[in-house]
Amino acid sequence: MKEKPLFWLLSALFIISCLCILLTSTLIRQSGTVYVNDFSVPASSAENTASAPEAVPPSGTYYPSESPLNINTASKEELISLPGIGDAISERIIAYREENGGFDTIEEIMEVSGIGEKTFENIKDMIIV
Repeated sequence: MKEKPLFWLLSALFIISCLCILLTSTLIRQSGTVYVNDFSVPASSAENTASAPEAVPPSGTYYPSESPLNINTASKEELISLPGIGDAISERIIAYREENGGFDTIEEIMEVSGIGEKTFENIKDMIIV
């Protein structure tokens, strides 16, 4: 007879634990943030889909959802956030626009030393003049 109350107590604890886990995962999904590993590193829900992952830019932290960056007014830090644009190239962009009165077209950025067609292809949708 002592085994039945223990069985029911353990069953109830198991069910309560499952409900807590379900509730926690539901709340996390509703907040728009999905956590991985030990619940301390947030990751966007887009990274957890079954589709192929997008390439991570080699440098910078620009996110395509942000508005395009005006290369005539962008700060050094903003320019560095573009993929393939580092400290030295961002300084060259600023020097070029100061010497030439700014850029007339986004293609003109290829006149800056260190920005070729490949880099331009990677950033052309992220910049404006």
